[in-house]
Amino acid sequence: MSLSRMLLFSGFLVLCLNSAKAQDEDPGGCEGNSKSPYSKLRKDVFCNYDVETRPVKDRKTPVKLNATFHVRYLSMSEAENILKVHVLAEITWRDEFIKWKPEDYGGVQVIVVDRASVWTPDLILYNDRFYYGSRSDLFISSVHVYYTGLMYALPQGELSAHCNLDLYRWPFDRHTCKAYVGSTNYNGNQLDIELRKNRTVNMDLYLNSSVWELESVSASKLSFNIGATNATKTKYVRFVKTFNVRRFSSGLFSTIGLPIIACISLTLSTFWMDLQNPARSICTLVSLAGHISFLQYLGNLLPANSTKNILIIIILRDSLLVTLLTFVASIVNRRIQALQTAPPHSLISLINKMSNSGPVKFLMLPDDQEIATSSDDEVTLVKTATKLKHEWVLISTLIDRSLFFIFSSVYIILYLVYSLS
Repeated sequence: MSLSRMLLFSGFLVLCLNSAKAQDEDPGGCEGNSKSPYSKLRKDVFCNYDVETRPVKDRKTPVKLNATFHVRYLSMSEAENILKVHVLAEITWRDEFIKWKPEDYGGVQVIVVDRASVWTPDLILYNDRFYYGSRSDLFISSVHVYYTGLMYALPQGELSAHCNLDLYRWPFDRHTCKAYVGSTNYNGNQLDIELRKNRTVNMDLYLNSSVWELESVSASKLSFNIGATNATKTKYVRFVKTFNVRRFSSGLFSTIGLPIIACISLTLSTFWMDLQNPARSICTLVSLAGHISFLQYLGNLLPANSTKNILIIIILRDSLLVTLLTFVASIVNRRIQALQTAPPHSLISLINKMSNSGPVKFLMLPDDQEIATSSDDEVTLVKTATKLKHEWVLISTLIDRSLFFIFSSVYIILYLVYSLS
């Protein structure tokens, strides 16, 4: 029996020592003999403190939250229509349950505590892409507690806001995206968010993006009531951050825009080449291959999530059709030059009458001498430079020059549509 009593007594003694040690280490305890003013302050301040209760003595009084936002970095996911913004916020509020006299605690005026030690507001992004999963919120790691009851915190986090992107003018596109941040646990009568005047958004910590230029950013307060009647209406408060961004387009224009212009110029230049010259067919085929390659590249690069077709793809598609018609026109004109029958007399008469006018001369139509001197074999020249051959060459050349001006007008119209839309 004596052994059992000794074991029972030893267990009771260990339990008492552990209880005393736990009480001594508990920052929320009401008693303690610590010689450190800081430790004593923590014990006194957090004695019976409830972190779940709003820090106001009158439950009808809202907690006034003042906020300033620092934008640090932004990026955009075009495939998912997501704007990602890293934000650092400065928020302050008053806790009516926390106050002390600095002279009673060695002159300590401020202490830093973990967020779990005091009441803190919850700030959640409402238009989050993960609305039903992991939410984007501004995480508070620690809180500065002042002897007057002023609470100061620096919540930060990456906000992934959903944004409807319009890529119609890519790569010269601009977008306006909004992020709605507020509390899910408290309405406007319990937590009132105020933005500091002239300091709503601070850009001192912003790091420039290599893809997007942040043209402007602003923050505003949004208040609204929800309820069927005045008796049941509840006030809700949100703050809205508006981001206006523009894509850096100089690099994309150099790598995509200029080669497309080169393909278009190559297509138009073929109308001034001799139909029998193999370089004409080669240039047209190279232009066709360039158009198809760029269409495939842009199709893989740009997401198919825009509300309307992307303008550069429309222009490239139409230019591909023009290049294809150019290739067909070359084949038809080559067949026309090979005809052995006489062309319509009325058409030849009309061309001869117009040949003395300025506009037709500008088309640089060939004459008899040009055809007669276009070969190295003099005997062949005499036989091929007949009147019949010349008339068909004249008609095919006129078709070439006319198509050049028609297709040039088409490209000018496409350019005006692109620049004015």
